Amino acid sequence: MISSIERNQLRMSKSKKQIEDMKKELTEEDKLRLKFIDQDLRNLSTPQQEIKEDIINEQQHEVKLKRHYNKNKYKEVERETAQVEP
Repeated sequence: MISSIERNQLRMSKSKKQIEDMKKELTEEDKLRLKFIDQDLRNLSTPQQEIKEDIINEQQHEVKLKRHYNKNKYKEVERETAQVEP
């Protein structure tokens, strides 16, 4: 009996052969088209990542703006106690 590993190896070898046959059938124009498509896909993926990073940075910036530092926190101010008559 064929073990599962051997069976998977046979499948892989068959699929590799099929892929090689398909590559041989491609014309030069098809290869160029595929190459340009790959380049365009790479170019599209990069701006999306930059947009996501910009959105994350903006959100972090908004959070930082909400928490402002109280510059009068340690300022010494004259304090008087209220005098209440009984």
